[in-house]
Amino acid sequence: TNFEGSELDAAISPDGRFVAFLADRDGPFHVWLKAVGTASSTNLTPGATDQRNAGPLRSVGFSPGGAEIWINGSAGRRLTLLPVLGGTPRTFLRDKTVNVAWSPDGARLVYFTWDGDPLLVADSAGGNTRELIPAKPGDHNHFPAWSIDGRWIYYVHGNQSVSEYDIW
Repeated sequence: TNFEGSELDAAISPDGRFVAFLADRDGPFHVWLKAVGTASSTNLTPGATDQRNAGPLRSVGFSPGGAEIWINGSAGRRLTLLPVLGGTPRTFLRDKTVNVAWSPDGARLVYFTWDGDPLLVADSAGGNTRELIPAKPGDHNHFPAWSIDGRWIYYVHGNQSVSEYDIW
């Protein structure tokens, strides 16, 4: 990215053509999009508040086909999907949703919420939600990711301290 300032939390589109990342180039951290191999980047959230999340969380990623970028919900924000090629952003999933990850076939997704960090699985549109790992006071379940074959969900788990996690 080679910006003045700082860059955080990059994600590469499924087709490898784009990179989405947070940068404080124009002040607060905004979501930027860059086509790989080009010199220009586009601020996708101009005029928005700082897009960073508190704590150890992902802030940005791509939908399975790469047509949309998700921005985490935190500090009163809902998780939002932004069309890569322009268009109207839309809120997605329920309130307090964090870190969404689609299965390799794009048919399912996994995420957690600020309501005690339960892990939830749903269909690709966010319907038919079921709790995979229930919320438990003091537990943290973050960074969900699917195995390549879509059979397993990996996540990090920690008790109380968010500085010590194990992979489950």
